[in-house]
Amino acid sequence: MTNPSDYPYEERWKPKRFWTRQKALIGAAVVVILFIGLNLIPQWLAPSPTDPTPTPAYIEYGSRRIASVIPQEVEFPAPALELIDQTGAAVALEDYRGQVLLLNMWATWCPGCVAEMPELEAYYQARQADGLLVIGLNAEDSAAEIDAFRQKMGLSFPLWRDAKKHIYNAFNNNHLPSSYVVDRTGMVRLAWYGPISLEILEEFITPLLQE
Repeated sequence: MTNPSDYPYEERWKPKRFWTRQKALIGAAVVVILFIGLNLIPQWLAPSPTDPTPTPAYIEYGSRRIASVIPQEVEFPAPALELIDQTGAAVALEDYRGQVLLLNMWATWCPGCVAEMPELEAYYQARQADGLLVIGLNAEDSAAEIDAFRQKMGLSFPLWRDAKKHIYNAFNNNHLPSSYVVDRTGMVRLAWYGPISLEILEEFITPLLQE
C-alpha cells in the first residue's frame, strides 16, 4: 500500500483544495437558492390576480333588494306611435325628435314597474336639463288609474296611455316592465326587460345625452 507521505507535499493537498472549493461553490449556490425562494414563496402563496367583478346595482323595493337589469345595445328606427297624454291630448313620438327618449312600458299592477319608478324619476330629475325625456307608456290601465298612480308616486315625467295596445305590436314585446332608449336622431339604441337602477341608467344612457 502506498503511503501518502511518499507523495510530494503539493500532490498530497490537491484533492483537499478541490473539495474545499466545491463545497464553497455549493454553499454559495444554496444561499442564492434560499434568497430567491424566500422572495418568491410569498408571491406563489398570494392569490392569483383576477379581473375585477363589477358590483351589481340594486333597487330597494320594500324589504327586498332587486338586482338591476343591464341594457342591451340595439339599433332600429323608433316606431311611429300616437298615444294620449295625461291631459287627454294626442301626442306622437315624432314630436320629440332631437331629445333622448327613455320609453318605459309599465302598468300599475306590475311589481317590477312600481319598484323602478323612483329610479326613473330620479334620473329624469337629474338629466332632463341635458335633453332627456322619460315617457311612461301604459296600455293596461284607465286614465283615472294612471293619474292616481302618478300622484301617489310623485312622478313628474309624462305618462301616456295606449288604449289600443299599439305599443306591444310596435316593439313586438308585451313584457312589463320594458324600456327603450331613442337617441336624438330617432334610432332606438338601448333596450331591456325588467326593473333598472339609477346607477345603471347613468352608466348607459348618460353617454347618449353627450352625443
